Amino acid sequence: METSHDEAPTLRRGSTSSQASIVNIPRDIQRMWDNLLLTPLQRGSPSYNWLLSFELLVLAIRSQELSFGCPPDIHSFIINHLSLASHLNHSLDMFVQIFLNLRRPDTTYYHCPDCHSVL
Repeated sequence: METSHDEAPTLRRGSTSSQASIVNIPRDIQRMWDNLLLTPLQRGSPSYNWLLSFELLVLAIRSQELSFGCPPDIHSFIINHLSLASHLNHSLDMFVQIFLNLRRPDTTYYHCPDCHSVL
């Protein structure tokens, strides 16, 4: 990946074909996306009370990053990939905001959900 120092960075990613794709992404969108990539997967820990669908959303974010990088519209991406149970659909905006406001870890390690050891 190459970056430029223009007002909006130009990202060049190789594609499955021999051609490279060029995408212009505003810095604030790229910062938000980089922050979302730090969202940890939490499984079975009583200290993390957000929805299982958040875990699925984190997996969708990582899959998007591996194949296409930062989407131009992160808010729509989150709405499209946040799979809520039908009885929670009326709370979609609230859950999007909860997810966007989650505190991301300052470090690259995670805590074990059973014994809280550092992994």
